[in-house]
Amino acid sequence: MYNKDVADALLEKYGKESLLIYSKMEAERNKLMSEDFKERQTENDFSYDAEWWENKYNELLKTSSK
Repeated sequence: MYNKDVADALLEKYGKESLLIYSKMEAERNKLMSEDFKERQTENDFSYDAEWWENKYNELLKTSSK
């Protein structure tokens, strides 16, 4: 399942406000994971996911203010 699929399912089930909170927390979780893996000198894709969820959060903020 891709991030977009997860976001769509959560939006449908819990609504925009809950998805905003989840997106921010998921972005932060992935940032922390990415930093930890970098310290261990291990390759990872967490930075991609962190950026994706941060972008989703910002997208939701823009549509919430309209």
